Amino acid sequence: MAVRAWVRVAVALFAVGCSGPEPTESASGLLPVVGVTTVGPLAVTPVLPWRLDPDPSLRIGGSARGSTHQFTEISAVLVLPDRSVLVADGRSGPVRRYTPGGDLLQQLGTVGEGPGEFRSPTSIAGLPGDSVVVWDGALWRASVFDGNGRFARTVRYDPTARGIYPLEGMWPMEVRVASGGMRLVRLASKAGGKGGSSGVTEPMPDAGLAIHPAEARLPQLIASLPGPEEVEVETPWGVLRLNPPLAAESKIACHAPEHRTCVGHQASPEILCVAQDGTRRGVRWSDARRPVDPNDRTIAAWRSETIQSFGTKVGEGVAEGIVQRVPVPRYHPAFGNLLFDVLGYLWIELGPVDGAATEREYLVVDRELTVAGRFHVPNMELVDIGADYLMGVRRDGFDVEEVVKMELTR
Repeated sequence: MAVRAWVRVAVALFAVGCSGPEPTESASGLLPVVGVTTVGPLAVTPVLPWRLDPDPSLRIGGSARGSTHQFTEISAVLVLPDRSVLVADGRSGPVRRYTPGGDLLQQLGTVGEGPGEFRSPTSIAGLPGDSVVVWDGALWRASVFDGNGRFARTVRYDPTARGIYPLEGMWPMEVRVASGGMRLVRLASKAGGKGGSSGVTEPMPDAGLAIHPAEARLPQLIASLPGPEEVEVETPWGVLRLNPPLAAESKIACHAPEHRTCVGHQASPEILCVAQDGTRRGVRWSDARRPVDPNDRTIAAWRSETIQSFGTKVGEGVAEGIVQRVPVPRYHPAFGNLLFDVLGYLWIELGPVDGAATEREYLVVDRELTVAGRFHVPNMELVDIGADYLMGVRRDGFDVEEVVKMELTR
């Protein structure tokens, strides 16, 4: 997938409560010259000797159990201190709480738009004490529940408030909540940018990532990055810009206990991490882009969802024609998900192992961004990493989503 060089990227860094000096741009425009850990070819980076039990110790969802375990689209998972598990379904509304053994314990909220109700819960985080906060991506608000699962209050987020964003013309496109109620905000330019020729994929300019501490009035910009990759396709009504399947986009992870935030854009194999005092460190690695299997489930899901979305407006036949014009990517992005574990290690998803759809490989780095090694995980999206377990979302043999927990020995 062709990607324009990041010659226009500017990085602005603001520590929580103070700002550091302007960084010196690297070739990509993301990393400072100093404080960068450079990893050579990943083939020479050792695979960690940790052991992962292949048999899940917990399964929630899938096709084998009743309606209390059925999910349409799992959007967030949180393991609570008592080891019970909260699971949010981004399409069906309520958040369900399960015992450590996987039995339904209670339901937080209902479907709707009133107090304590959800249209599309997209992230869950713990608050000081035993309360939890659930962000609704459709209603743009957070709902707080106490330790007994009772609705406590609503925290509204007003993206139109004057002066709330440090970049003129930027607009919040997505908000997630992290531990302690910190909000992670994805920004995009209102004006947008001009694309390339038809069928050419490139990142849109002027996107950004910011953090908004729960106690702060204003968010703090972490980085200005390209937007998601887009392609131009011809339609009966003119040229249309679409995000293709596996489009590279910006990613952010926050380790709230240490006030560390790491960001990157999937078009380039490097990550920038910012500490509370403004210290900037980065990690860069070299690795051949991993080829995409044309039968990848992600591509099939993108096609299905796009046809369904456009089909309601222009008809299924026209929608299928539009989707057929979108080129299938040849390679995966440079990295996938970013996730901190409970010990403060950053896990960087590198993609499928040897092109297979059975395992994914992660690059694991410590607090100083020193490489610990690589680790192979069964094909699933990691959502929580404890000291002795991994939890992820995968699809069973009937293509139904389920949450699985696997025991990890470090």
